[in-house]
Amino acid sequence: MNKSLIIAFIYILLASILWRHCEDATLPKLMELCLRYGTPTMLVIQCIFLARGQLYWEHLKTPFQKKQIKYWLSIFNKWVCLALTAYALQIVAIKLENTETEYYQWIQTNWIFAAVFAIILLPLRPRIDRLSNLFILAISALLSYQLLLTQREPSLEESVLLKAPFAEEFCVMNGGYSLLNNMLQSSSRSPRAFGVHMRPATRTFLNDSERNRPYPEAFGATILAPATGTVITANESIPDLPMGQIHPDTGPGNYLLLQIDQQHYLIFANLQQNSIRPESGERIQAGEPLAAIGKSGMFSEPVLLLVATTSPDIFSPQVSSLPILLEGVEKVAAPEANAPFFPTRNEHYRPIQYTQH
Repeated sequence: MNKSLIIAFIYILLASILWRHCEDATLPKLMELCLRYGTPTMLVIQCIFLARGQLYWEHLKTPFQKKQIKYWLSIFNKWVCLALTAYALQIVAIKLENTETEYYQWIQTNWIFAAVFAIILLPLRPRIDRLSNLFILAISALLSYQLLLTQREPSLEESVLLKAPFAEEFCVMNGGYSLLNNMLQSSSRSPRAFGVHMRPATRTFLNDSERNRPYPEAFGATILAPATGTVITANESIPDLPMGQIHPDTGPGNYLLLQIDQQHYLIFANLQQNSIRPESGERIQAGEPLAAIGKSGMFSEPVLLLVATTSPDIFSPQVSSLPILLEGVEKVAAPEANAPFFPTRNEHYRPIQYTQH
């Protein structure tokens, strides 16, 4: 059997086991493991081939001969896949979950692994059979599709237009169309597919001392109503847990459902226990305090989950979610850009009224 297919089968088997038994198993996590464990695996294979005298050098000795084209195309196919994987993992990285040093080290490490992997492939006899190359090409196509989705933005007609949910600068930890920048985008039919994770940007990165505190500074931050509406229902009875602990069965945790018009509803989830201010049935104006960020849901840290839906039955799998656009804010990285903005991972926004004080 083709050796490359055997290796691919082993990785698929390991990925399946990880996906089944690890709670935090995600596509980016599997990509990172394949890149980091694939490099030493291929290095061991290369050493075995070297000991046996089975390394292939002809395409390196005579790289421009016509007969070597098929080998270079096979190598180039793998190089493209490695580069796409490293770039995708760079997009995956969330700045606020690491210190500045750790953030850049994580990105650099993945690029180094990809570069070493690419060099290791050179003296190995390239697999030029169609099945192996089609398999690698398919992976590259899937990664390219997800990378293109990171650049996609919704139209105004298909979106819900909202104001800032905070009175201070805030950042987005999950948001977008792609699996790479929005872990909620598990499928187009997911009721949380266009959900947005955000928190006040009190600093660009977590510092080391904050890791040992029960809650980072985002815990307890006031959430403002991003639109005028009526409170339909709310739950604030679930206790908050410290960093590193996750409720196994609380779902969104404490939440508030706000109806902003006849067809659109907003869900505010992962709220602090006993922090919801308005009562059910109460009319709320945009900019009024709603609740505080907590850690009552299935999230690893205090963060606001904001979802726009078309139904008050928020726990139904048939509920469709809508993209969210932000108005009345400026993008910190591009103050000259005009709103509305589609919030995506690692973007920072500042309410315009906040900048005027």
